[in-house]
Formats: sequence, structure tokens, C-alpha cells
Amino acid sequence: MPVATQNLGQYATWGIGKETTPGTAVAPTVFYKVNNFKAAYGEDKITPDTVGGSTTASGRALAMVLPGKKAYNFDVVSMIWIPGFGNILKAALGSVSTVGSSDPYTHTFTGESTGLLPSYTMESKVSDIVYRMAGCHLNSLEIACVAGGVATWNTSWRAITEATATAASASFPADLPLTWDMFTFKVDDTENVDIEGFTIRAENNLDVWYAVTNNPQRPLAQGRRVTGSITLGFTADTWLTKMTGNTSFKLEILGTYSANRTLTITIPKAYIMTDPRPEIRPGRLISTVPFTAAYDATATNDISIVLKNGDASY
Repeated sequence: MPVATQNLGQYATWGIGKETTPGTAVAPTVFYKVNNFKAAYGEDKITPDTVGGSTTASGRALAMVLPGKKAYNFDVVSMIWIPGFGNILKAALGSVSTVGSSDPYTHTFTGESTGLLPSYTMESKVSDIVYRMAGCHLNSLEIACVAGGVATWNTSWRAITEATATAASASFPADLPLTWDMFTFKVDDTENVDIEGFTIRAENNLDVWYAVTNNPQRPLAQGRRVTGSITLGFTADTWLTKMTGNTSFKLEILGTYSANRTLTITIPKAYIMTDPRPEIRPGRLISTVPFTAAYDATATNDISIVLKNGDASY
């Protein structure tokens, strides 16, 4: 009996390319060793009820199915490699300022104000099955790491079109990803050694809209929300006091792969949203401190992410 041919996911590749014209596909220029990715095409189906003209014996069967609005979504999860990570950060925050004339370059990412985020092409290659989603805009980005673990980013995108393509040649960074022992933390400019894990999430709340055609138009970013949490041992009611007093705090997270390969996340004004005290039970007590970032007039942003690496631009 012949054996069916099957595809193995570990041989697949995912790449990203910055578009000049939103919705016009380009060949990817950066590839990542991602944990997983999924492209999803959706199409609304219109099933109208009709009177008369039935071609069925009883007239109770569905008469017709019509095509409706289309949707193109892409989700990607990856460990954090410093090389090339600026593409993800620019997609999330929209604005970047770069200094340096040679390696290392320092890129500072902050939120844009127009609602028009940069547009990218995603390439999905599984064996000889290659698709490119064009007009990809980042809807959400989550950066996380816990003690003893590896740092990850998790993204969700909204796109405009999809088509088959000829695969681009993939190459990957030689560096290793960021791990927990590469991170240090500061709270209100003072080093904090109690933090055991963190999550930072940026939501762009993309508005996918339609006009003239069933294909989506360029997504618009609505009000951005930056939220997150830190976990640490429960030793004092400091965080509850900040919540009840509606007092903000500054959070800085520094990931250092090497002197010239770093990632620094700064939230200048964070507010605790719910009671951070843990459930009291036997064993070591761990507190989860959820927060929401607000705009800081002095820093002129709600979040800034500084990436130092060998990439000249994004």
C-alpha cells in the first residue's frame, strides 16, 4: 500500500517584509525561528430566506449561499531574538527614531498618533505551499517572560489580501533568544530584585472596515491600550496602597543579550487596576500586580521600547 506524503511543521518558514504601498505584497526580508504561526481566511456566508421560485420538492431546503465580507488574519508566536525584532516593535507602536552610524544602532519605538500603522507582508511557506498576506497591520503584541523561562512575543495581525507566491530565500539570526537571567528591573528608578515574571501587552484595537468591495480596507488603529502585570512574592501591602491612592509607578525592564544587543521597555506611568493581594493559603504567597499604562506628559508617551542591535533601519 502506498504511503501518503505528509508535511512537518518544523520545516515551515515565516517571513515579514515592510510594504511601500499598503496592501501591495513584497518579498519578506526578515525571517524568524518562530514557535508557531497560523494564517486564517474568513468569508461571511449570506443565506437569505426566499419566497417563490423554489427548486426543491418541499421548498424547505436552503435556496442559496452568497459570498459576504472577507477577513484575513495572521497570528504568530516566537521567542525574542534581538536581531530583526524592530519590525515587530514598529508594527506595534508605529514610530521609530534611530541613532548610530554603524553597529550598534539604537532604535527607540513609541506610539504614533494618526492611527495609520505601518503595513507589512507575511509569507507562510509549508513545503511547496506558499501564501503571502498583504496589508498586514498589527492588532496586538504581548511580550512576556517568567523565571527560568525564555522571553516570547505573541502577535495578532489583520490583513487586506492573500495570494499564492514563490517563496523567498530564508535565513535566520545566529544569536540565541533572550532568557530570564538576562533581565533586570527597576520600579520608580530603583532596582527591584523581587519580580519573578512579567507580561506587557499593547492593543491597537484595529477597526477593519469595508467599502465598495467585500475585501477589507486598510485597518485603522483606534485607542491604544497598554496593559500588563508583574508577579512577585507577597511581602508588603505597598501595591495595594498604590491602588487605593491611585498613585502611578514607573516600570523599566532591561533585557541584555550582550553590551550591543539590548531591549529596554519603559512604562513611565502605570496604574494598578485591581486588588493585587493573593489568595491566602498554605505555601509561599505570590502576588500578581495588574496595571494599565497612561500617557505621561514628561516622557511624551505611554510606553517606549529601545532596541540596540546591528540593524541600520526599520
